[in-house]
Amino acid sequence: MDRLEGGSSIIAKTADALNLLPANRQETDQGAEAIKAVLGNLRARPSKLAEIRNPFGSGHGKSASFQGLEERHAKLTVGSSITFVDLIWSTHEEQQKTETKVI
Repeated sequence: MDRLEGGSSIIAKTADALNLLPANRQETDQGAEAIKAVLGNLRARPSKLAEIRNPFGSGHGKSASFQGLEERHAKLTVGSSITFVDLIWSTHEEQQKTETKVI
């Protein structure tokens, strides 16, 4: 398993364990599919960001003439990462307060 695949697996397992669908909604409720689609897109962010980082990041092995992405793309990357981490962490904290079993 490569590093990207391993990261995707951890993210999927974490999201599944936390059951990110709002607690007051059932999977059969109107709009639940849309919520699940948005959450699914959010789950894909970390692995896709890793795919972007490798060719466009300013890390090791780049030439002096290397140009990464524009600032607006960097802001999108950072902002979506923060949103994902906040969702995961706040869900975990809420489940700890309500003593919801996660695993």
